[in-house]
Amino acid sequence: MKIKEYYGHPTGDRLPARLSEVHTHIWNSPGIDAPAICKRVVATQWGEDHASIDLTGPELADWLGKWWAGAWQEVCEAIDYLLEDARITFSDDGELHAIK
Repeated sequence: MKIKEYYGHPTGDRLPARLSEVHTHIWNSPGIDAPAICKRVVATQWGEDHASIDLTGPELADWLGKWWAGAWQEVCEAIDYLLEDARITFSDDGELHAIK
């Protein structure tokens, strides 16, 4: 794979930090979207109390970008990498599916 910048960070030979974790969420939950993955990441790493917000889709993405920008960026970098590497698909409605 060519060197590409994901959200302004050159990856070079380094893989995105949450690549395996994000791919596992997509594999185990076909149709999940990026905000839902990030919400799970936050809940797993910092506890359910930090992710107990009743938002979905774009509203959840906005909230995550404001309050959990680092985790949100890491999830997006991993998704970009997986798309570039043709390991997942991204539908018009935001659903992510692993290519089996």
